[in-house]
Amino acid sequence: MSYQLKIDIQSYWHPGTGRGQGSDVDALTHRDAHGLPILPGRTIKGILRDAVTRWEQFTQSSSQPTLAEQLFGAGTDAEEKWLGSVRVSDAVLADDIRYYLLKDKNLLTGLYRSIHATAIKHETGTAVDQSLRGMEVIVPLTLYATLDEVPNAPHKVTNWHEAIKQTLGLIQAVGAHRTRGLGRAVVTLVEGNK
Repeated sequence: MSYQLKIDIQSYWHPGTGRGQGSDVDALTHRDAHGLPILPGRTIKGILRDAVTRWEQFTQSSSQPTLAEQLFGAGTDAEEKWLGSVRVSDAVLADDIRYYLLKDKNLLTGLYRSIHATAIKHETGTAVDQSLRGMEVIVPLTLYATLDEVPNAPHKVTNWHEAIKQTLGLIQAVGAHRTRGLGRAVVTLVEGNK
């Protein structure tokens, strides 16, 4: 049974690529082959892992391996490494929105903005030389990712979707610069397709 993770992003957000664009912006966003925004599955998996780990700490759960390890994998040693029991896809726009945007590619430019920031000297209140940085951000929108159980995973979690669902309230934002106000989001899990 697969589940849809609905990510309702409510502020500008930045799924970073680690690449820049010359003198315009220093940090570009992830896009699919058509130029539409995506949130990579590995990023979502990391955010989910963090939420589950914090939930385990709050509830003082002490299973070995931990629930986060059972769901999302563990280990860096070749001998102790295993895959998790949940697979996470990239988060993408709903099919009807994708279709509408791809019918007129001129609409794609409206999804992206550039924001800039500079460092300020505390003593004088003036800008630090050569500290202006630009970042590409995406307007608020809703994305969907598919979560499903990995067949033959070494650590099966009964009702894994319920375990994840109870931790989603701990996710407050997605993407980069979450602690600086970007990527505020409400994340929910629903059964079936978008």
